[in-house]
Amino acid sequence: MKKSVVLLLLIATLASCTTRVPTPSDAPVTAPPTVSASPEVAPSPTLEPFTLGEKFTRRYDEPVFELIPSDDYGELYPYVGKLGSSHWNVRLYGLCTAEGEIVCDPVFGNFERLEYEGDVIYLLRVPDGSTVVAAVDGSFALTFGKANDVGEGRVAVFDGERWGALDYRGNLALPLIYENRMWFSEGLASVTEDFAAGYRYVDGRNNTVIADMPPFPKAMIEPIFMNYDFYYEYYENKTIDYETFLARVRETVMSEFAFSDGMSPYIDGDKLGYIDRTGAIAIPARFDVANNFYERFQDGTAILRTKEGNTLIDKTGAELIPPENSYIYQTYELITVISDDNSRVRFYDNAGNLVRDFPNLGYDQHVSYVGDGWFEIYTPTEDYYSSEIQMDKDGVIHDFADSDGRKPRYVTMFHDYNRIVLEYVNSDYNTTAVLADFDGNVYYTAYDNYIYVQGIQDDAPYFTIFTYTDITDYNSAVTQYFDFDGNEIPNPEEIPGIDRSKFTELYPIGDLYQARTRRHIGLINAEGEWAIKISTLAAYPD
Repeated sequence: MKKSVVLLLLIATLASCTTRVPTPSDAPVTAPPTVSASPEVAPSPTLEPFTLGEKFTRRYDEPVFELIPSDDYGELYPYVGKLGSSHWNVRLYGLCTAEGEIVCDPVFGNFERLEYEGDVIYLLRVPDGSTVVAAVDGSFALTFGKANDVGEGRVAVFDGERWGALDYRGNLALPLIYENRMWFSEGLASVTEDFAAGYRYVDGRNNTVIADMPPFPKAMIEPIFMNYDFYYEYYENKTIDYETFLARVRETVMSEFAFSDGMSPYIDGDKLGYIDRTGAIAIPARFDVANNFYERFQDGTAILRTKEGNTLIDKTGAELIPPENSYIYQTYELITVISDDNSRVRFYDNAGNLVRDFPNLGYDQHVSYVGDGWFEIYTPTEDYYSSEIQMDKDGVIHDFADSDGRKPRYVTMFHDYNRIVLEYVNSDYNTTAVLADFDGNVYYTAYDNYIYVQGIQDDAPYFTIFTYTDITDYNSAVTQYFDFDGNEIPNPEEIPGIDRSKFTELYPIGDLYQARTRRHIGLINAEGEWAIKISTLAAYPD
């Protein structure tokens, strides 16, 4: 008897939840007969309608797919309202208030939040390629074909024909008259209204500071732009035409002529020289530049890649390192010079003095400078997992071998805290990690399986250890945090008032946090309360 009644109740419940589309010939459908439960059977629970658990309100009655400027929104925040069907990270953003009131429905494919001297703006990217430059409080919203942050509180904007620049309050700081996208550095930007007539330097309010710079010769296009993607798109892949290539050149070229350390390059004919901030010639144009032709001055020197070879010059133009066919780059306070066959690596200071020379490196050996007078010598072995690292300090080799004679596979140094993390590979390919100081004192040793050590030096003296009990399963990781004395500490990245473990995604946007769980995505406040909550089921496209 009980089974029959329960079955009838289930049939009645399903019938009441089913919607049938009527046809004109349908006769009226009568409700199914009421079935009474026997006294010994408990009544069926009331079935609540399924909800997505969303939380938001709207400023406007209907969905709005543009930011309508207003002075009474308060600060606005991008929220994720649509998720792509093919990849979880493809998403569309809308805008809402701190209370979760939607003022613009999801229409932006990406956004940048820019801050400069207390002013905050958004660059809101529309999938059609245009960009909306908007105040953080929504008081202005200006649409341009292109818009890019170009430094020092300026946004370069393109109206389809010419470039100009806005400040972070929406004012047109540079008029829309220029052929190039500018870049501000040390208070100046190079601009031109006609490439054939030369260029000039202006400040952030379009005042001319340095005038009458010579025209940019077409012959210099190849050596300057060989490392740009659009160079290969035209010359190699043939995926763009010449006019598109020239448009990219006009957009980009003048950013190469930016000031750094009080110096900016200039071109005279096919030669390269440098001017100072007054426009006076500091180094006459005498260098025949090669591809990727120069690096900006830094601490009184600059690296040049000339047709005669790569060299280091000072602000008088003197060559501190003779030109040679070697790879040369800056590493911390030293200049690294690597021979073509990688068999020799030298290190110079900024005065051109040889600091260290490693002349006879073996096959696939690598030497790199890691700061504070330490050089890392990497020696691969037949077994990748047991490759070895030795450290050189003032010509003395430190191999940091453990009691079994193993040399570390990875070495991470924290000079400011007199700490070093050494990782050794065991015979079973598990990892042992050791936290020590440069005098050999050991503060912590971890013997667990598959350890990955992440050091954090800049903001706080702690390091992270991820222990994978199953290397094939990322969910098996156990995360621990330690100070630089080897003591385990709580997660320093925890946000007071927010249980991070509840979220699969969490990062700050202004005073709120973009948050995601398995079922919802939206914004939460500092207390962990949802300001706006969108169901991930509703966020995916139909």
